[in-house]
Amino acid sequence: EHDDEHGEESGSIKLTAEQRDSAGIVVETLTMQPITTEFEAPGEIRLNSYATHQLTPRIEAQVISRHAQLGEIVSKGQPLVTLSSVTMAEAQGALLIADNEWKRVTKLGRKVVSERRYQDARIAAQQAGVRLLAYGMTQSQIESLLSSNKMDQADGRFALLAPISGTVIRN
Repeated sequence: EHDDEHGEESGSIKLTAEQRDSAGIVVETLTMQPITTEFEAPGEIRLNSYATHQLTPRIEAQVISRHAQLGEIVSKGQPLVTLSSVTMAEAQGALLIADNEWKRVTKLGRKVVSERRYQDARIAAQQAGVRLLAYGMTQSQIESLLSSNKMDQADGRFALLAPISGTVIRN
């Protein structure tokens, strides 16, 4: 039946609160809310080869201790592993010997020491330092070794440092 006198739409149904409750109908005031849309799609996650770095020692060495674990976030310059190498020990010892000779020659001065001995000592010290850099020690590690000036520090141990900040993805 049409009930136009009350201004209601034709075909509308009016329910009591009890009828709405039994039907499970909830009436709420509309408010603005974000709609979270979620969908699933097949995909593949790949590493950006340009943003990754594979770190390996440049000389034969054994791992003494690990300082970073798989999945750990590391900062640039953070120690990842401590390595030990016979080759590194020989190079560290050669640097200490060459550095001592260079200090002795410079202390004596160019008036006492021949030009050849002066140049040989300087080049030997430089080459010994460069060799350690090539083997994987950093300049600060070399300076620390030289400042200690102790032969027992030439034990072949050195830390491999993170070249970039990131996440360890492989051991």
